[in-house]
Amino acid sequence: MRKTPSPVRSVTRRKARARQAFTRAMALYLGAGVSTLALFVFGQAYRASHHVLPDTPGIVSWHTLAQVGTTQEKGKPAPLFSAAVKALDHTRVNVRGFIVPLESGDEQRHFILSARPPSCPFCLPGGPEEMIEVFSTRPVAYTEQPIVVSGGLQELTDESDGLIYRLDGAAQMRK
Repeated sequence: MRKTPSPVRSVTRRKARARQAFTRAMALYLGAGVSTLALFVFGQAYRASHHVLPDTPGIVSWHTLAQVGTTQEKGKPAPLFSAAVKALDHTRVNVRGFIVPLESGDEQRHFILSARPPSCPFCLPGGPEEMIEVFSTRPVAYTEQPIVVSGGLQELTDESDGLIYRLDGAAQMRK
């Protein structure tokens, strides 16, 4: 003989199933909402982070400097520069970028020139192909606007600080 289900158990089961269905629906809804928000936020951040200064005649492009890969030398990763970048090694170049100060003060003689503006005081604004260590002959006034610096470009292959470009004897170009 078959037992007749109790009306109380039946209601309880229906409520439990409804609660599970509601929970699943909310998880999907919130998950989709969070995913959509995350995609929007990260998409905006990605687009903003991939905005590099425009190419200008007479100024070395950050797109050119980004033409670098990696290889292994003595068991450690090392930069592998493209022919276009190798042609710039030990030549005087002009580069436009943003100052990332390495010392305190309004004027800098030793700083990082970056393809992107710094957005966090504790973070570097880009990868090693988007930064140049600059040693200036005269102090350069700090500004949040991009500047143009001229100097002797060196490709660094075995630096432990992670930078792959250096500009020696640099001077700020006036507008």
